[in-house]
Amino acid sequence: MGDADPQVRGALAACLTDDAYRTSYLEAVSTLCAGARLFMPVLADEDGDMGAVKLTNEHGSTALLAFTGIDSLMAWDSRARPVPGSLSDLAATVTEVGADALLIDVAGPAPFVIGADVLTPIEKGARLVKLDDGWGWMRSAGSS
Repeated sequence: MGDADPQVRGALAACLTDDAYRTSYLEAVSTLCAGARLFMPVLADEDGDMGAVKLTNEHGSTALLAFTGIDSLMAWDSRARPVPGSLSDLAATVTEVGADALLIDVAGPAPFVIGADVLTPIEKGARLVKLDDGWGWMRSAGSS
């Protein structure tokens, strides 16, 4: 029920080993855009309110966390509750919580970061697709 999609995990793992990182990165984003289910962790704060989790790096940039499966979420923090969603759902949440990026599988097996430049069109209903001559954004007729 909360198992990771092997195709998604494979696409993210390819970014760690592929010499042509740009291509493997775009492949991974395209795979995530194709309807992959991710899990956003929520944790209780000191007042007991549940909320999304952001991490801040040493430069002050923040990232909303997401995971490809319950196993990777539990490896990060077994107290977290998983909230399933698509990449477009999480792109909207990145904006909502004021984060700079989406960080997938921070504890492994293959950490992956998607920045605002890629998340913005996804939030607006576009998905990255491979074309015969490169890559492009595709929108359905009803999206903005």
